[in-house]
Amino acid sequence: NPRDTVALFFTVAIYGYIGMYLTIDGEMFKAASEGRKGMDYHEKLIKMCPKWNDVYYSEGVFNYYASNVPWWLKPILWILGRSGTESKAEENLKKVADNGNYAKYAAMEYLMQLYIRQEKFDQAIKLCDILGREFPNNRYKYKRIISGSISSDDNRKRAIEFVRNEIEHAKKEQLSEFNKLEVAWFYLNLAYNYSEMGDHVKSIAVNNELIDSKLAPGFESWARVWLADEYSKIGKRKEAIDNANWVLKNSDIETHKKMAKEKLAELNTK
Repeated sequence: NPRDTVALFFTVAIYGYIGMYLTIDGEMFKAASEGRKGMDYHEKLIKMCPKWNDVYYSEGVFNYYASNVPWWLKPILWILGRSGTESKAEENLKKVADNGNYAKYAAMEYLMQLYIRQEKFDQAIKLCDILGREFPNNRYKYKRIISGSISSDDNRKRAIEFVRNEIEHAKKEQLSEFNKLEVAWFYLNLAYNYSEMGDHVKSIAVNNELIDSKLAPGFESWARVWLADEYSKIGKRKEAIDNANWVLKNSDIETHKKMAKEKLAELNTK
């Protein structure tokens, strides 16, 4: 039934998801083609329901992705009549985030990601806090997205403060298994930032804190790989070898074992 607006809404979404999956697989031309089909339906829906704010979600998401494609795909989108801009993405996503119903919070997530891309971290954190209050079980997931994005040379100190605050907050809570994983990632992020700043002693302390926390299986293995590298950077060869050997004997993660072997080979040549 071409007049079924709900069916049209979900048809648009389906084409959008197909386009996203094709993008992940590197099938950019196919993704653009599927995206165009979705947007054709989207335009029909807007004409039928111009005051239904949720329908602008697809417009926002399409522009979010289309504004950030490889340079060689932009002419193709232009030929298809489907170029995208960040300003259109923000305009449509904000409309849904402020006044939507079905797609309100999904729009907030994309808008948060857009602000992160634009390095508007204060606005991104504001949306992150709103989402965290609405969906407390996902609070740490949203925070991890922020923390990973601000971990750059220009924002290193801010990232450290942000992540350390989240770790301290988490220590006061009874965490679900899912959130234990998210918080474990905070520890790794914090250790990474200290290491990038050249503070290997603090990086070592954070990795040891992660091991002692016993938050999630597999993270001790990862932390000890890091410890082997960090100890070697400050000249503590024995500690580096001990941690690499622990990984070889106790880890079930082949990638970690490979890294530990490489570190041992490096240490044994010195």
